[in-house]
Amino acid sequence: MRRKIFLTCGLLFALLGSILFLRVVSRGVGIFQSIPLSARYDFSPATPKPLNPAPVMSNKLTQTAWIPDWDFAKGMQSLKQSYRNFDNISPVWYYLEKDGKVREAKKGLDEMLKFTAENNLKLIPSIASFDPTHVGVVFEDPEKVKRHVEYLLDEVEKYDFAGLDIDYEAIYYHHQPGYLSMLRQLYEALDKQGKILSVTVLSKWTDQALGIGLMETRSTQDWFAISEVAHEVRIMAYEVTATVSESPGPISPVPWVEAILRYATTRIPREKVVLAIHLYAYDGWSQNLDYVSPYQGFINPYLDKFQADAITYADVLKKLPKAKRQFMDEISKEKILIYTDKDIFDKTGDSDADYILMYQDAETMQYRIDLAKEFGIAGVAHWRMGGEDLRVYPLAKK
Repeated sequence: MRRKIFLTCGLLFALLGSILFLRVVSRGVGIFQSIPLSARYDFSPATPKPLNPAPVMSNKLTQTAWIPDWDFAKGMQSLKQSYRNFDNISPVWYYLEKDGKVREAKKGLDEMLKFTAENNLKLIPSIASFDPTHVGVVFEDPEKVKRHVEYLLDEVEKYDFAGLDIDYEAIYYHHQPGYLSMLRQLYEALDKQGKILSVTVLSKWTDQALGIGLMETRSTQDWFAISEVAHEVRIMAYEVTATVSESPGPISPVPWVEAILRYATTRIPREKVVLAIHLYAYDGWSQNLDYVSPYQGFINPYLDKFQADAITYADVLKKLPKAKRQFMDEISKEKILIYTDKDIFDKTGDSDADYILMYQDAETMQYRIDLAKEFGIAGVAHWRMGGEDLRVYPLAKK
C-alpha cells in the first residue's frame, strides 16, 4: 500500500524479481531463457504446524482496498462502481513525519464519510510510514508512544471511524518494543469500542534469513506477536520485482504467494489473515542489452531512465490495441505485454528493441483469490483502487 510505495522492498528484493522472470520463450518471443523456479529459489522450507491445523475453505472472503490520498478521485470513482463487493475501505489519510508528528492528508473526507455511512461500509483509514527514523522518534520514548496512540484514538472518536490500519513499513529492530507497545495500546482501546485494529506487514515465507530487502523490518514485524494485538494482519504479497529492479519480472508470482500463506498460517490465526494483492504493473524495461535498464517506458517517457514506473491496468489497456503481444505467464500467473516504440508511438523510435511489462487483471487475480479461499483465511486487500480492472472485485464474493 502506498504512495510510489513500490520502492520499499529495496535492491536485494528486486534482485529476486530479476531471477524470477519466466517462460517468455515458450511463446516464441525469444527474449529470455526460461529459468525454473525450483532451480533458483526454494519456496517450501520446513515450517511448524499451522495454528489452525485443518483449513476450512472459504466460500466468500472479506474484501478491502487502499485509496491513496494522491489519487483519491480515481479511487473514489472505482469504489462507487464496486462498493457492493466490499466490507471496508482504507483511504491513506495519515503519514508519520520525521519529527514524529502526523501529517494529515484527508482528501475527500466528507464525501467518504457520507458514502460509507449510506452504504454500510466500514471506514478504516490508514496511517503510513516508510522511514525507520520517523517511527524511531516515536518508538524510542514510551511517553511519545502514548501521545501518538492518543492522537490516533482521538481521530477515531472525532470521525467515528470503524478502526485504523497501521502501515509502518520500515522499523529498526531495537524499536520493536515501542512498536508492539503502540499496537497493544491501540488494540485494547479499539477492542473495547468494538472497533478494528488492522496491521499491515511486509511479506515473508520462512523463519530463515532471506536475501531480500528490509530484512530488519521483517524481523521486527513478528507476526505471532502482532496477531495477539491486532484484529487483522494484512500481508503485502507483492514487490518481488520493484521499480529499481534491473530486469522485468513478476510482481507477485503465485508459487510465492502460496508460500507466504503457508507460512502465515503457522504464525497467525487464519481468521485474522488478510492477503494483500497488487493491482499495478511496472513499465520501463527493455530487452536490448545495450540500454541501461530500467529504461523509459511508454506511460511516462520523462521518468528517470534508471527506475521503472508504476502504472495502472487502465494505462496498460490504452495501449493493448496496438501492442498485440500479450499472454499469460504460466508459472507466475501474471500477464506479459511486449511492445516497441512503433507499437505505441507510430514511429520507429531510437531502436526496434522490445519493452516488457507484467500486469494483473481479473484472469490472473482469480488464481490469488482461489489460494486465499483454499487456505481458509479471512479476506483480501488490494493496493490500490483507481484505474484497476474492476472485474477483480466480484471474485472474492463468489
